[in-house]
Amino acid sequence: IDEGAIGEVSYFRGVYDEDYMADPALPYSWRCRIADAGTGTLGDLACHLVSVAHFLVGPVAAVCADIETVVRQRPDPEVPGKTGAVENEDIAHALLRFENGMAGTLASRRIAWGRKCGLFWEITGSRGSMQFDQERMNELRLFTAGGPAEKRGFTTILTGPAHPPYGRFCPAPGHGLGFNDLKVIEVDHLLRGIAGEGGVFPGFAAALEIERIIHGIVESASDKRWIEVHGD
Repeated sequence: IDEGAIGEVSYFRGVYDEDYMADPALPYSWRCRIADAGTGTLGDLACHLVSVAHFLVGPVAAVCADIETVVRQRPDPEVPGKTGAVENEDIAHALLRFENGMAGTLASRRIAWGRKCGLFWEITGSRGSMQFDQERMNELRLFTAGGPAEKRGFTTILTGPAHPPYGRFCPAPGHGLGFNDLKVIEVDHLLRGIAGEGGVFPGFAAALEIERIIHGIVESASDKRWIEVHGD
């Protein structure tokens, strides 16, 4: 994005789906209670997607959303034959308006059979598009509009030493990093930030903005209207 490879960014589309609560027979738990968990798929999954959008595109100014609880009752694990009412959402959708004027969409489901870590985003610009899927975390798909139209198409870029800090884990491209390697990278980023060797993202201010967006989505779905998300 900073290099201008896809031109002026105009649109963000993000999805985060998992199936950890797809089975209706899964017992009722704290995740189903607003008092304990707050939101459902918004707090578990969509908050990470909002963080990605915030980092890559910029702050969100307003949201217009809809949320839905699909599995409304789950078996009580302590009382056979009884069920507990699910209080928070299984599905969330939101239209986004970024502070820079860009449009976007966000969707998240915790009942999406077959998806294990389905964090997917696509960013469109004036000269191309780029896509990322966390389930294929060592690939970035890039489309640029240059060259003959009949030869255009998405290019799959495999991670390698040319993409820091990959080279600190593996000397050969295409072999791939794992999720636990990402945790090491995150801790390194945090410790360097604490030591004053660069900024840290997300910090407390960014985390607060993410929370405001998530709660704005809940409010928008309840009131059935656009909600402005204000930062300090």
